Amino acid sequence: MSRLKPVGAFDEAAPTYNAHAGIQQAVAQQLVWDVAQHLVESRSPVSVLDVCCGTGLVTREINLLLPNAEIWALDAAPSMLEETRKAVPRVRTIEADAQNFGLDRKVDFIISSMGLQWMQNPFATLEHWRTQLTPGGIACIAVPVEIPTWVAFCASHGIENRLIAFPKEEDFRAIAETLTVRDHTIVYPNPRAFLQGMKQTGAHTPKEGSSPTRPGALKKILKETEPLSVTWKILYLTVKNGPC
Repeated sequence: MSRLKPVGAFDEAAPTYNAHAGIQQAVAQQLVWDVAQHLVESRSPVSVLDVCCGTGLVTREINLLLPNAEIWALDAAPSMLEETRKAVPRVRTIEADAQNFGLDRKVDFIISSMGLQWMQNPFATLEHWRTQLTPGGIACIAVPVEIPTWVAFCASHGIENRLIAFPKEEDFRAIAETLTVRDHTIVYPNPRAFLQGMKQTGAHTPKEGSSPTRPGALKKILKETEPLSVTWKILYLTVKNGPC
């Protein structure tokens, strides 16, 4: 399945990202909570890698949860890494492609929030991440699989949903230890705010083969003033590298 990986868009969005990252913040908090539950059940990790770290939303939470752990943060966008270093000065940052990076040693935990959907082959990428884990290591991942309310909004307004096609839950059944889909709802002041939020977080790159929205239809949407409630379906999954 073809995916886009718009590094440039994310790099440009670094200064405005956090102010518009409502869904990303909600998912990051849930993901770190899930990580905390795994820590209760297993040995405490001594090394953690945040893949597709962005501005460090997950990195900051992990730093609070595991103040004595070695924390690495990886992203392909240098401006995002700069924001992460500002948020967590002690973190070791790595500028690299999340699809094929190599580490000088394995890590105990890999965490990635809202990044896997941008990979050209999400399943193969996740397999690669598992190879970077120590024996018994765990990867905890959050990835969007659907935004049904936005799809319905587009259909009701006669326009194409141009957001990228997300991976499906079944894509990961062969590799995942656990799979859970949770709903996260964000209320935007109006449709314009939703679209601006996507742009200001770098997530506005359209899916391949989509057609530009007709100017008249877009203008009508941007004039709407009613709040827009958008529900994101987020898949939370874990992958283990052998027995713990």
